[in-house]
Amino acid sequence: MSEDKLCSDEVPQKFAEWLLVMGCPAEKVPTVDKVALMCRGPYYMVWRSLMEHVYPKNVIRDKRLQVFCNDVSICQKKSAFSQNLNVIVPEQLCLWQQQKDLKEKVYDAVNRLKQSQETLNQLMDKITTRVSQRNVSHQHIQDLQRRVWLLQQVAEELQCRKDNLDETLSIANSLCCLKNENEIQNIVDKNVAVLRRQGNQTSSAASLSLLSNANPVASSSAMSIQSECTDTEEQVSSLVRCGAAAWTQLRERRAGLAAALAAANATPPGPRVRDARFLSTALAL
Repeated sequence: MSEDKLCSDEVPQKFAEWLLVMGCPAEKVPTVDKVALMCRGPYYMVWRSLMEHVYPKNVIRDKRLQVFCNDVSICQKKSAFSQNLNVIVPEQLCLWQQQKDLKEKVYDAVNRLKQSQETLNQLMDKITTRVSQRNVSHQHIQDLQRRVWLLQQVAEELQCRKDNLDETLSIANSLCCLKNENEIQNIVDKNVAVLRRQGNQTSSAASLSLLSNANPVASSSAMSIQSECTDTEEQVSSLVRCGAAAWTQLRERRAGLAAALAAANATPPGPRVRDARFLSTALAL
């Protein structure tokens, strides 16, 4: 406010302006007429005194800041070697220093907390990574264990099949022996020769069996025929042991015998009767 005192007529207008400066909303500020009614008589001095001693918030803050700056400048000029050691530090400056120290401590604490949080996050990431790796490794171990078990089962099954095949091979080797073509051909020839002799001696064997009790020579002949039958069985058994290797030669012999039968059917009746025993032997083969 101005240093000159306001008169009673100026107070209503200045009071309305002062209210607006103090931050009062315009709709709350009374009109000049109403303010004039408020300032009737000696009341204008009350409002004038109020305007002179009450300042806006900004002005008060600026004044406090100025006082604070003055106190700071005084403390900065203070020295330990100064003769004037009785300077009293203002309370505002002490509070400001304390607040500054607290802010620094809070700032340091916040920084330490952030660093600790970052360190904790890094540790959590490492732990999470290790745990995930452990879970993956555990899963791999379980998969490998299942694979090992399955492979063991397959190995046992394959070993069982191998044992069965070895047993089958041993049985097959006991039933059939592998020989070259010359040996097989010799065996087939021997069997054909034996079958031919057997066909020629079948009728004589029946008659010799009837005379074996009366004639010792006939009995010895019958025993020789029985031994030849035993040899025949051995030859047939050796032929059976040849297996599929003798099948080619047997088919060739069979084809030859079929051709012989066809030729025998084409010949006159006399030779046909003479060769009937041979053809029957060949057909039996």
